[in-house]
Amino acid sequence: MQPKVIGNVTPQESHESGSITAEQFTTKTLVYRGLYGALEAMVPARGQNWQEGGMFVQRATLEPEAGGMGKLTVTLSDTLDAGGGAWSPGTSPVDEIEWSRLEKPLQANPVILSGQSDGDKGTFVDEVEAWRNSPQQRKRLYQIPKGDLKREADPDDDNDWVNMNALAKKVAQKIAKGIEGYLVFSPVITRTTVTSSRPSTGGCGTIQAPPFTPDRGAYVYLKVADTATQQADGTWRRVQQWQGADAWDDELYARG
Repeated sequence: MQPKVIGNVTPQESHESGSITAEQFTTKTLVYRGLYGALEAMVPARGQNWQEGGMFVQRATLEPEAGGMGKLTVTLSDTLDAGGGAWSPGTSPVDEIEWSRLEKPLQANPVILSGQSDGDKGTFVDEVEAWRNSPQQRKRLYQIPKGDLKREADPDDDNDWVNMNALAKKVAQKIAKGIEGYLVFSPVITRTTVTSSRPSTGGCGTIQAPPFTPDRGAYVYLKVADTATQQADGTWRRVQQWQGADAWDDELYARG
């Protein structure tokens, strides 16, 4: 049965309207009552500049009431990021720096390599691998097969073996103690933004500059993550990450 309308039921601002909350940003809540159908036509879009008053719609809720009436609650905020419809509840994009731990092979350690002769540096990687594959009685002596042998080295013939160079022996001694690598630390840059509409994502796997960098160290950055997730309130949360390193191989990664 169609309800009978008595009096003025056009949408009007209610006495409940006008509450203001000031925290990280200022919000104002407006309440309207009237016919449900008329209020439905008034429901604003998120981010709308409400009545051109310089406050922006954060959320709007329309509730049905008895007799075909309704209650429209509009929450406004004084903050809307400029450009691209970006919506930030009170703050600009959140930037973070985390120092990530990476393990590199012992043979690449710059401290071990420093001060070594060019001759030792030129052959030590091959000598370490030869030592790994040698029989135990020769490994204990840090010896490797002679390079000019035309046959398999005889473990029992001293003439087939030669001592490792100083650098290779230093690395082999550490490997013998169970030390296979060393740790380096590099920055991971994270930027989190919240937008009113779905953002455009991509660019992962390319060398590019992040929006900011740490104060120390000269790093080259690879974009490693870009995710966008819609939140319960309808906004989109975007998280981008860049991994810093001494260098990224231009033959493997394009520049963004």
